[in-house]
Amino acid sequence: MIRTEKSERLERIWRELAAESYSGIPRRTDFKAHHIPDLLPDFTVGKVTETGVNVVMAGSNVIGRFSDEITGQGYMQFIQEHQRPFMLAILQQVCARPVGICIQMESEFERGYMLKLEVTLLPVEDADGSSGFAIALSVPAPDKGATLATPFLGEPKEANWQGPMDWIDLGAGVPDVGAASITA
Repeated sequence: MIRTEKSERLERIWRELAAESYSGIPRRTDFKAHHIPDLLPDFTVGKVTETGVNVVMAGSNVIGRFSDEITGQGYMQFIQEHQRPFMLAILQQVCARPVGICIQMESEFERGYMLKLEVTLLPVEDADGSSGFAIALSVPAPDKGATLATPFLGEPKEANWQGPMDWIDLGAGVPDVGAASITA
């Protein structure tokens, strides 16, 4: 899979911070705004639980794509119901192994507008060292010509998370199955 430069840069930053971390996983507070100013608008932090994902922080481009503030909300409500178990299993794998993943997916908006995104998911710890958090970087997918105008053309309608995806080995290996094979 061809990844965006921003996705690859986030992975490099993650690895640098992990090397400095006691546990080998960076804390979400290690990602300082002045080090990643161009990534912040497309950045999201979520707390992964047994039943879903709670959005802890969402950047301005992410909020704009949803046409509403999503911080403090359950992210699974924005995913098609039949894809929720799949996405939850992926996120739980990211936090448990730890492992990263890059997914190229489509979002459909009302009035027929399509947005092709590349979403990079990486595990992080909370400030107290507790696990179960993930960061996501959502940027227009490479070679897709997907550029959004402001304001967006309608409310989000649905997202298809079952696009091309590749695991990112962060040192603990990758699951034996392809990401598309994971089921909850």
